[in-house]
Amino acid sequence: MKILVYMGHPAHFHLLKNPVRELEKKGHRVIVLIQKKDILEDLLRGSGFTYRNILAGGRKDTKLGLAIGMIKRDTRLLRLCLKEKPKPDIMIGTSIELPHIGKLLRIPTINLNEDDCQAVPLYCKLSYPLSSVILVPKSCDTGKWEKKTIHYDGYHELAYLHPHVFQPQKEVVEKQLSPEGAYFILRFAKLTAHHDAGKTGITTEIAREIIKRLTPHGRVFITSQRVLEPEFEPYRIPLNPVDMHHALYYAGMYLGDSQTMTAEAAVLGTPALRFNDFVGKLGYLEELEHKYGLTYGIKTSQPERLFEKIDELLKIKDRKQVWQQRRQKMLEDKIDVTAFLVWFIENYPKSAEEIKSFCGGSRGAVFSKRAPLAAGGKKTNMNNKKIILVAGARPNFMKIAPLLHEMKNHPGIEPVLVHTGQHYDENMSERFFRELEILEPGINLGVGSDSHAVQTARIMEEFEKVCLEEKPDAVLVVGDVNSTAACTLVASKLRIITIHYEAGLRSRDKSMPEEINRLVTDAISDLFFTTSKDASENLIKEGHPKENIFMKGNLMIDTLVRNLEKAESIDMIFETKAASHEKIRLGEDFIPGQYGVLTFHRPTNVDQKEDLEKLGDIWTEVSEKIPLVFPVHPRTWKNILAFGLDKRMRSYPRLFLIEPVGYLHFIRLMRYAKFVLTDSGGIQEETTYLHIPCLTIRPSTERPVTVWEGSNKLIKVDDIMAELDLILQGKGKTGKVPRFWDGRSAGRIVEVLLEELVDI
Repeated sequence: MKILVYMGHPAHFHLLKNPVRELEKKGHRVIVLIQKKDILEDLLRGSGFTYRNILAGGRKDTKLGLAIGMIKRDTRLLRLCLKEKPKPDIMIGTSIELPHIGKLLRIPTINLNEDDCQAVPLYCKLSYPLSSVILVPKSCDTGKWEKKTIHYDGYHELAYLHPHVFQPQKEVVEKQLSPEGAYFILRFAKLTAHHDAGKTGITTEIAREIIKRLTPHGRVFITSQRVLEPEFEPYRIPLNPVDMHHALYYAGMYLGDSQTMTAEAAVLGTPALRFNDFVGKLGYLEELEHKYGLTYGIKTSQPERLFEKIDELLKIKDRKQVWQQRRQKMLEDKIDVTAFLVWFIENYPKSAEEIKSFCGGSRGAVFSKRAPLAAGGKKTNMNNKKIILVAGARPNFMKIAPLLHEMKNHPGIEPVLVHTGQHYDENMSERFFRELEILEPGINLGVGSDSHAVQTARIMEEFEKVCLEEKPDAVLVVGDVNSTAACTLVASKLRIITIHYEAGLRSRDKSMPEEINRLVTDAISDLFFTTSKDASENLIKEGHPKENIFMKGNLMIDTLVRNLEKAESIDMIFETKAASHEKIRLGEDFIPGQYGVLTFHRPTNVDQKEDLEKLGDIWTEVSEKIPLVFPVHPRTWKNILAFGLDKRMRSYPRLFLIEPVGYLHFIRLMRYAKFVLTDSGGIQEETTYLHIPCLTIRPSTERPVTVWEGSNKLIKVDDIMAELDLILQGKGKTGKVPRFWDGRSAGRIVEVLLEELVDI
């Protein structure tokens, strides 16, 4: 398929860059045309795009100049299309010229816009009548052209700023801006487009007052499309335009007269103030303001209200955290715009017909999360397939969370979260529902702790009752705890489709209860999701059909990516287990990059006094070289007390024994550690993604990819000091990130579920 994409503004580049890349990956040929304007070419070059400029010269910002420019572009676009053999199959863009040429050459044209007709009447009059379809956000009013309009429940800005496609990088901001504390971004738009005629925004006097009010609270940076007055030059932001969204995410506040950057700040969760003459005329910004409280629009006739709102926002405690919570609510409502655009373009005109059919052929049909289409655009025909997701232990929640978030986007799936209660400590369970934004499970078996046999039996007995009452179409289990094997046995005997995520992992060590659980679970499951190639190969060797095995990525990494930046906003203060119950703080008692993290809970390491005592001696020796932070697992602390080792371990001045911490606290601890010393499984994966050296005190691992490719090393207790010396010399293993460990695994897994369960 040959696709012509037209960009006339930097905002168009951001909207279309990810869909273009995805379409090219799928084998389509994409021709990018631009109308040279401001930093558009810089953005294209900086991102490695090939493009053609059909307006090499400048233009005069008068009505006559605009008309002449449009005629020139019409002519050049026509010539280019006539030269293309074969001609493009479809044309996409936000442009007056594109529908003209599309109509003339009988090429379907998708008109992308987000501005209401009352704000851009000339654009609508000149382009909408000749467009094949008008594709706009749900909040956009296309006036009398609603009949050929298809709305989607999202915003242009989500095509490039949704967490699925954009992860802010603090180091990018720190390297270029070197902000010491809070900072604010002030934006001056050019206001010379045809729809800007007669409009005003932030004047010199108002800019002075804004800077005066903000300066006591942080540094002010200005980004400007128009020529900057000399007095404002010291405030010019020293930033590569490609990195603007990283700076916008971390800003304490955004203020400007630009529509696009206001919306960008809002969808990034940054408090945004817009000051121009378009207030009240743009549906998407009105929705972001009045439905989600992410932005405020103030008319140019009310400068005093602008100043009052600035002062009001500056007084809000935890302002950024409040806005991030509002952002999360917005994200839960909206679709994945990139996936939608790719599907719509690739399947047009059938895609438009399907949406209109679902909406009963109504005017202004809307694609939303309720539409019976998968994120990738495949029709599922699923009728509320009920899937029970089982969580029993702390790592299970971290794997299930991204699946629950993704399943919200698909009305064909009805997820039911069952918590077996295998971990009953508040620090190890309920806390995670809050931090991972998972609703309290409707079903909690409350089995508690006991021997393997008793606990497994209790889970089976209680879970069978759940299955008989809920009558699920499938049961999805994760990991390798007792709950995993027990619930798989129940579902299999009831002839319910059983799905195992994290299948195929093998340590070859049957002394580990987890290995037995893995073998039992995989032996009787129906569908398998693996995190690495070796896991898939293990399943094939064990006789499972290739068509039932899917390597789609690592859900632990999805959760890690989703929460890394959120973790930056929390207080890192911990109460130690020292007799005085003193508190320690990251940045004071232990410095980022200058401490290690310990986690130990395996029976082979902590259930025998001799083993635990030997480890304690090593921890002491290590802490003499570098501080150690040790969130102590309840099992480990119970044994430390039973063996009478608590007084001794509490006496080590640089071995900080603390209570088990929440997920957000732990990933931040891990992110800034010099190394991690552990016997855990999941931590081997997280440190690999973070490129943190990981020393695992085990003879084998079920996650060998973290050793072959990642930052993990399997070592003996006696080798700890030698490995530590290498790390302290800067020679620690950092490795690379395995395939599909990109934070987008849940989307791929749910897509498979939609296809595999459709005929059940």
